[in-house]
Amino acid sequence: MESLKSIGKILLVMYAMTAILLFLLALLVQRLGIESGGISVGICIVYVISCFVGGFFAGKVQKSKKFIWGILMGMMYVIIMLVITLVAKHGFHATVSDFITNLLLCLGSGMIGGMLS
Repeated sequence: MESLKSIGKILLVMYAMTAILLFLLALLVQRLGIESGGISVGICIVYVISCFVGGFFAGKVQKSKKFIWGILMGMMYVIIMLVITLVAKHGFHATVSDFITNLLLCLGSGMIGGMLS
């Protein structure tokens, strides 16, 4: 039960970090006039940072099989993001290759965060 509470708290931290970083990205876009390609790269960087931090914290809390916990945090991040997208947009409007790229980025950065914890 304690693990579930910890995972929930870590997910909240991940999404709070995502919100803050996306806000900062929006400010950069407004100030610097970044084009759409740069925005996509910025969003991917936000995902990577958030999942890395989540994997790092999960590894610190769990203390064994840290890389698996990092992967699980990345997977839960993607699943929640997918559910939010499906509800908000009434369907899946991204390309499959974009989704797979984001999935792999989140899984990999979560795993690395767990390994480095």
